[in-house]
Amino acid sequence: MDPNLITANFLHPGVIETKLLHVNFSGGSPVESGAETPVHLALAPEVARVTGRYFVNRRQTPASSAVDDPHLAAELWRVSAELTSLEA
Repeated sequence: MDPNLITANFLHPGVIETKLLHVNFSGGSPVESGAETPVHLALAPEVARVTGRYFVNRRQTPASSAVDDPHLAAELWRVSAELTSLEA
């Protein structure tokens, strides 16, 4: 596979009505609604070459400035490596 064809985006599915949600809250959208954005990112031709972006309700949306913080990124990597028993 051509590595130039690989994309990675992130998304917020919304508050989805699941058993886990009902532990502390009530309500939420149906599971099908939560699946709309990930399915859109996987299949829609108009986002086939979009990468590194944040999506809400199938729309590209500005992400928090925290995603560009190199210190937070390094700490996330360190903690993730520690929790998964991998070398940082």
